[in-house]
Amino acid sequence: MALILFFVALWVLHRELRAFHYHQILAEIHTYPSDRIFFAFGLTALSYMVLTGYDALALRYARKALPFRITVFASFISYVFSNNMGFSAVTGGLVRYRIYSSFGVSAFDIAKISIFCAVTFWIGLLLLGGTVFVIDPLPLPSMMHAYFKTTLPIGTLFLVGRGGRSVLREDARHGEALLGTLRRS
Repeated sequence: MALILFFVALWVLHRELRAFHYHQILAEIHTYPSDRIFFAFGLTALSYMVLTGYDALALRYARKALPFRITVFASFISYVFSNNMGFSAVTGGLVRYRIYSSFGVSAFDIAKISIFCAVTFWIGLLLLGGTVFVIDPLPLPSMMHAYFKTTLPIGTLFLVGRGGRSVLREDARHGEALLGTLRRS
């Protein structure tokens, strides 16, 4: 499956870039200052290191102890696929399943890990986005024909929705109790 996805990705990349010559791409890259390119690579590396934290927390939540190098590897590869191919729940989940299952983690626990990573990512995104939209509201384009002129109501909605996390946490505890009961049956 991974080999098929790799060749599909190569085919899509070739199809999208066929109008450009290799030298044109290099010439465009050279128009940017080298410090900006290194800064972009550094921020990308930092981003993937932060994303590794999601998997580390998810493994702790699932009460699965794996060597940190395995966690970093699984996290990095799963986010590379999910960030570049889309369908993150599927692509990232499949990669996590492939890696974590080879270290004895059950499919149920891998599903918990994948869901934990997705939910914590969205909670963080809504919290950060809501905070930015409330502190420094941006004007909305007039072509949107929205009932409001700035991002302030959207930010408020994000932050109010974030308050529902405690309700979701209680539902998750109830769901874990239910799943534990089902596993014992």
